[in-house]
Amino acid sequence: LLMGIIGLLKLNDATPFSWWIYPGLPNKTRVSGPFGNPNHMAGFLEMTIPMVLILFLNRKRRWEVVLILTLAAAFLLVMQGMTLSRGGWAATATSLLFMLIVLLSQKKLGNRRILWGIAVTVTVVLLILLANSDVVQRLITLTHEGESVSMQARQACWDGTKRMISDHLWLGTG
Repeated sequence: LLMGIIGLLKLNDATPFSWWIYPGLPNKTRVSGPFGNPNHMAGFLEMTIPMVLILFLNRKRRWEVVLILTLAAAFLLVMQGMTLSRGGWAATATSLLFMLIVLLSQKKLGNRRILWGIAVTVTVVLLILLANSDVVQRLITLTHEGESVSMQARQACWDGTKRMISDHLWLGTG
């Protein structure tokens, strides 16, 4: 939650600490939190969102705690959308779908109604985010090679990465 709040502060030019100001980065429309790159924030959130949901789905809790954790998860989902990270969106959707399948396959799960409510809430939040023009513009850039890195450039990076891995297979490289 703190990283999301920091991201909102940075987005509105109200950064609390000078060491979180990254001059020269053009991300004035994307939430990046304390990170310089919004994709790093998205990577953090794609791991955090399922963990927040598991906090109250794995055992019975008071309704106040469930409400607070649900609002926290919804806030984190909105922050994930505001990162405008397509990879972050895909990873979050995949992890949440996997988590939903695993939880619904359990016979002793007592919070099925809450789980379905969360699934519906996540879907509504995603639809609201898709109504945002920045999100739509970001999705459109998937098909425009001039606005984003082309597949040929990505392939060249992947080839270099494969060579680097094969050169340093056992110890890695920094």
